[in-house]
Amino acid sequence: MIDQVGRQPERSVRQSCRVLGIRRKTYYERKQGNRPEERDEQLIELLKRTCSRFVAWGFWMTFYYLRNEHGIKDNHKRVYRLWKQAGLHLRLPPKRPRIRREYQELLAPESVNEGWAMDFVSDWVIGPEKQSVRVINIMDECSRRALCVRFPLSATTI
Repeated sequence: MIDQVGRQPERSVRQSCRVLGIRRKTYYERKQGNRPEERDEQLIELLKRTCSRFVAWGFWMTFYYLRNEHGIKDNHKRVYRLWKQAGLHLRLPPKRPRIRREYQELLAPESVNEGWAMDFVSDWVIGPEKQSVRVINIMDECSRRALCVRFPLSATTI
């Protein structure tokens, strides 16, 4: 209000406020919610141009670039708010196509010797030295009969 009426250079803010009948707090009060939209739009445009030029950069690299190269003096919190508002924080990697495989049901063998199963079993042997033992089991899938149980004597312990 004082600036609109025209503050005289020889008068202080205090004297001007007294003449107009307003408090000095009102003169210095920051207007809430009165952000310059044009400046925000310019900064958003600059952010978008920088991000399209440097695709791999995140927020901090872009912020430092704008500060050093373009002389942006804005707070990092304000720039980050505009960064999110512009939707630049949503950098998702492109989706890879999934390989679809046809799953076939495992068929149970109908007669003996159609399918065998092999399994390694390990255990501890209690004795003067605690040793690990590995045993190989081979069995028929139809009859569930053990065809071979081998314990290699020369096998090294785990």
